[in-house]
Amino acid sequence: MRAVQRLPAAAAFASLGCSLGHLGDFDVPKCDDDAKCAPLNEYHGLSPQTDCLTYHCRSDADGCELRMTDFDGDGFVGASCARRIADSASVDCQDDDPDVYPGNEELCDGKDNDCDRVIDEGTAPERDQVVLTLAAADPDDVATSVCFGSPKAAPVTSADRDPAPVFACSAEEHAVAAQLLIPDGDPPRADPLVFAYQRTQDTVGFEKAESADQNCPTQASFLKCTFDDTVAARIDGAWIVSAISRAGCSAGQLRVGYREGDGSPEVGLRGPDQHSNLYLGVDVGDGACTGASRDSGIEGVTRLSLAGQNGDTRQALLAVIADRFDRPICGGSSRDVEVLGVWLEQLGQDLMWTNGANDGIPQVLGQSSGGGRPVVQAIKSEGVPLGYVVAYGASEGGLALHRLPLFDDPPAYERGQAQSRSTVPIELGTKTLLFSDHLVDHVALTQVGVEGDHLELGLAWVEGCGRSDAQILFARARYFWDSHTFVGDKPLKVASAKRLHEPPSLLHVDSGFVAPGFQRGGSTAASDRGGGFFVAWRDAAAGNELGAARVLELDSKLLDVTTLKEASDAVGLHLFYAGDSATFAFYEPASGKVRAGPLQCGRSAAVGDEHPGAAD
Repeated sequence: MRAVQRLPAAAAFASLGCSLGHLGDFDVPKCDDDAKCAPLNEYHGLSPQTDCLTYHCRSDADGCELRMTDFDGDGFVGASCARRIADSASVDCQDDDPDVYPGNEELCDGKDNDCDRVIDEGTAPERDQVVLTLAAADPDDVATSVCFGSPKAAPVTSADRDPAPVFACSAEEHAVAAQLLIPDGDPPRADPLVFAYQRTQDTVGFEKAESADQNCPTQASFLKCTFDDTVAARIDGAWIVSAISRAGCSAGQLRVGYREGDGSPEVGLRGPDQHSNLYLGVDVGDGACTGASRDSGIEGVTRLSLAGQNGDTRQALLAVIADRFDRPICGGSSRDVEVLGVWLEQLGQDLMWTNGANDGIPQVLGQSSGGGRPVVQAIKSEGVPLGYVVAYGASEGGLALHRLPLFDDPPAYERGQAQSRSTVPIELGTKTLLFSDHLVDHVALTQVGVEGDHLELGLAWVEGCGRSDAQILFARARYFWDSHTFVGDKPLKVASAKRLHEPPSLLHVDSGFVAPGFQRGGSTAASDRGGGFFVAWRDAAAGNELGAARVLELDSKLLDVTTLKEASDAVGLHLFYAGDSATFAFYEPASGKVRAGPLQCGRSAAVGDEHPGAAD
């Protein structure tokens, strides 16, 4: 701050309310607002926009006086100029915004209005700003049904944040229906996606492929499928799709295919000169379940989870539980957790290959006694794929974590070879068991970032699935590249509820929770530590209340809890990014609509009235 010159006599009189004398070639009038004091500031080279000490009109409007500048005019001086103020509570924490000053009412605007360094505490953004009617598929296709809700509440993943997730659904017969939720569209919409499985027949080498059958194929006959669960991953404009079919296998067969552009998923024929080692599905022989790929002989598959990676390999990792498709919501029996690596390969101009690792036979990661699906997270840093993390509740208690590297490219296909190409198993990595004194079920997982020698993750899970004392826990974990192990922080209790029997939803945000300078437990928030995690859940009791909590990244402790919906006919609750906005969505069976809204104040997802979908 520049030094202030001593006032000449005329200026001294002006500061005392006198209008006598001259300053240069102009008079200094008696003031009634700050503008009348501008000549004094100009004479001394002072700027009310930059200098802490400037001339202002006195509160009694009797003249100009030299005092500290309130740059935004809200009555409080900013910290950069307030060193002489003994009462720190009177310091304006942001002196360029008149809506921010000590003692102001906290508003839902993305600002720290009351200068306590916590942003938007005790407020909530306007909820349900987007109302989406689920659109039916083409009239010739099977009508869409919605599979939010445990255990089918699995949002389809994308290798990028755009587009928003697909909410996977079941459908009768051959079509697997889903809804692509686009809450920031114009107008907001829920577009139907119908994955009609077909087999691809190679007619002239690899020059031509034809859709031979729209039904779900089995070895015995081309029976129409009855699909149960569905997951998909978007990779470079294509979709890898997996579903459970109960045609010829009441316990559930695993189907894997792809969808390129607007086409339907294709499951190619198996063997030499044919297009996939996944054509028959998993554990299928003579049109029935056999358990042939498992030493235990357990039939069926359930709790699908899938994540894909963009890049030259166009690959995805699928995780399942080796049990019947109707496994109880809270589990109970110990069953294998399996993974299957899948590639998409372009073999010709119009021909793709859906290739499963290990000859299309899933590999065992570990065992789980929980009812929740294993969760798969595709890990990347600045767009560079770094492999996958799989998490699930371990049968021995605690949370099992595996880091799997990217799969190697399969060898080049050779026409006429005696067997499918990818007989080599994928590398499973080493299992780490964390929080072994907790009963872990229904896990949620999100990537925070890559920090040099380690990977940062956020984890949330349900303990006491289905019980009256169920609770949601949160913890952060780190995977160290050199030692290939995970290390977890002490778990934090986020919320209790009467009945939690589906996974919480978890989302990491970079900023907007606290302002720089916030202090707690000896830690101080910098500009890059002002974000954290949203954890959201649905209590199946208490009117299906939807709740959300903010966990601060600075110290991994609870910041506050809010209610998204006090009582609702809600099924499923998902958090995700719509563009750059943190968003929540849930389904209301009674109205047949998806409701979506922003999670953070000042960051609206898509504001508007009710927007009907295509079915209206």
